[in-house]
Amino acid sequence: MNALRLFDNSALTDFFDKSESIFTVIVKYIVLAIELIGVCIVVFAVVRAVVGIFKKDAFLRINLAEGLALALEFKMGGELLRTVIAREWSELLILGGVILLRAAMAFLIQWEIRIEKKNGLTIRGMNRAPDENPEGEEPLIKKPGFLKGRPKNEAPDAGKRGGNSEETED
Repeated sequence: MNALRLFDNSALTDFFDKSESIFTVIVKYIVLAIELIGVCIVVFAVVRAVVGIFKKDAFLRINLAEGLALALEFKMGGELLRTVIAREWSELLILGGVILLRAAMAFLIQWEIRIEKKNGLTIRGMNRAPDENPEGEEPLIKKPGFLKGRPKNEAPDAGKRGGNSEETED
């Protein structure tokens, strides 16, 4: 008879009810932590962008967009985890809609980042290519093509060390 009591419906139901409530509480706290990380990333990106405005940061828009995209990824992760504890179809539909909207926003932000990196950076409200230097300014990005004009078999400093030695006074 004791073996049959182990499979008693009421004891098993109580065990699963308690397990489910504990699991639900754990998932809710994890979702809260993940979404809090996303909010912190948004705040950090915005503060960094405001500081970048005053410093005239060349990568201001790209940094802000990347921060927002990362925050959206965390927020979507929280929403996906929330689907684990959804009990009704209406909850799942709402969560699915939120996830789709956040995924669309993340896609658009990533698309904007790609276009911004491809076409150039925005500085002081004016678009210009990264290697353009109007009014004799330093280029924004120094391209790695600084070795292009040199023959392949010549060392990088060979031209400087060859017959151009400075005269020393004795």
